[in-house]
Amino acid sequence: MIDRVLGMEKKFGYPKPGPLGGRIIREIVVFAQKEGLKLPIEGPVFVGLSGGADSIALLVLLARYGRRWVKKENLYALHVNHGIQEAWSEQSQKFVIDLCKKYEVPLEIVPVSLSLSGDLENEARKKRKEIFRKKTQVLTGHHGDDLAETLLWRLFTGSHQTHGGGVLFQEENEIRPFLSMRKSMLIDFLKEENESWLDDPMNEDVRFLRGKLRNKIIPVIEECFPQAISHLIDQGVGAQRQDSSLAQIIFGVMNSRLKRGHVDQIRQMMESDQDGLMNLPGDWILKRQRNEDKTTHWIIFSEKNKNR
Repeated sequence: MIDRVLGMEKKFGYPKPGPLGGRIIREIVVFAQKEGLKLPIEGPVFVGLSGGADSIALLVLLARYGRRWVKKENLYALHVNHGIQEAWSEQSQKFVIDLCKKYEVPLEIVPVSLSLSGDLENEARKKRKEIFRKKTQVLTGHHGDDLAETLLWRLFTGSHQTHGGGVLFQEENEIRPFLSMRKSMLIDFLKEENESWLDDPMNEDVRFLRGKLRNKIIPVIEECFPQAISHLIDQGVGAQRQDSSLAQIIFGVMNSRLKRGHVDQIRQMMESDQDGLMNLPGDWILKRQRNEDKTTHWIIFSEKNKNR
């Protein structure tokens, strides 16, 4: 199947995107380069595919026009079936199966069981994370609206001081190409491609706090301040870029994967006026040391040698 697809591309040339598709490809390539991601990504790359507009846009974009991000023969799709609502679960699974057949992208379906009590959204997210960690690289459709929503969530709940940067562009093996982009742009791209998508009923359910924030509070904010979400996206991307730069250097030296918690802890250390220590993977310790001339030194040393 892959040979046939590559043969068709060689014979007829790569498909040319429409104006919006071309713009999105250019923007996510530039965004990835600014974040220090080497393109194209090597090895198997899985797109987390739910059936929603964001993940469908990501799969369609990469499958048709995304060779600068990932080669077609390395592209796979991953659908996690939470089974929360039986009718929705069956509909979304059938939808992504048909979509992947259409674009000739291999699909893996992973069913999971939830307790159906307590915080369903959080439990489902944790289950997905567990599955994602087993893959080499996973791309998800998180977009700028998600980033802005998370920033507001953390501001209103008082966690902005420790989680101020919001959703990360790259966290462990998970990458979010659309993080600087509005959801409306992704929907317009799907319309340009004459491609359909599904709306998850949980996203519209105002019984969940995030549903209330998304469907009741944010529209009022945008009505009063039309550019508010765009400004929040710029602020979030800028903040995490600054916060993660030191963390990326540290974990690059250690050849270790970057985790959300490490970035948050480093941010707290950067904002503090005090010296501090932070435990790192592999018995390593990060030390922040302020000097008399007001400069700051960051030191990494082994737990085994800290008393030497």
